[in-house]
Amino acid sequence: MVWSGKGFWAIPIIIFCVVGGFLAWPSVAGNGQEGYYVTHNALPPLGVGWLLAGVVLYLLGKRLNRASSRLIIDPTTGREMAERPNHHAFYLPVEYWGVLSLLMGLVTLAESFF
Repeated sequence: MVWSGKGFWAIPIIIFCVVGGFLAWPSVAGNGQEGYYVTHNALPPLGVGWLLAGVVLYLLGKRLNRASSRLIIDPTTGREMAERPNHHAFYLPVEYWGVLSLLMGLVTLAESFF
């Protein structure tokens, strides 16, 4: 599987934040004027959306993958083992998706200024 646990939420959160930032930006920065993106750069709202997604995903990933584990006894060997939560999307932990989204946001914002 490409995700485990609640890691499937990483992609919808990124999409929601990036698209939401793109759609909300004209009403915040452009006073809701029609055709805002015809005369203005579209990269700043995308960068802000990526940054917002990064913060949300990092905090969510830290919360989901925290060190709380439970002890189980392996029935075949009789040894105690610690079972930890595992929340991945496309084989990356959710908090790594947050770091990746933050980097994407910083790169997008830097690109919008140059």
